[in-house]
Amino acid sequence: MNIYSRTNKGFTLIELLVVIAIIGILSSVVLASLNTARVKARDARRMADLHSLELAIALYYDSNNGTFPNNDTTGAGDWSAAYKTQLAPYISRPPLDPLANNGGRYYGSYRMTWAPDANCNGQYVLWAYIEGTNTGANTCGFGGPHYFRVLGQY
Repeated sequence: MNIYSRTNKGFTLIELLVVIAIIGILSSVVLASLNTARVKARDARRMADLHSLELAIALYYDSNNGTFPNNDTTGAGDWSAAYKTQLAPYISRPPLDPLANNGGRYYGSYRMTWAPDANCNGQYVLWAYIEGTNTGANTCGFGGPHYFRVLGQY
């Protein structure tokens, strides 16, 4: 009998560790891709939310002799009661950020006077902070995670 012959048909520890390492690497790649997809989905939702809000504000503008609603943001967690009342006939509930409404990620609706891009000053704008790369979107000169929709002069 050969003392070096293998009669056990199981896997060696090295084989099992290699398989576990491969599974770990593949799962980390999948999770990274999934996280990127979630970021893109939230940003798409933010842009769609701003479009819905833009339509409601356009209806408000037409119904109120060419005036825009009050300035407001969701920085404190929600739109103000006065802002919601102004837009109530046109949108059932103004949108909130899908991730978090706090000082770092929120929506805004303003008569712009402080934009680095002079073309945005004197305009009524909507904005959101996005998570992904802001390629080609209007940032009113702020750059980075800003996404603006310019609605018109006030």
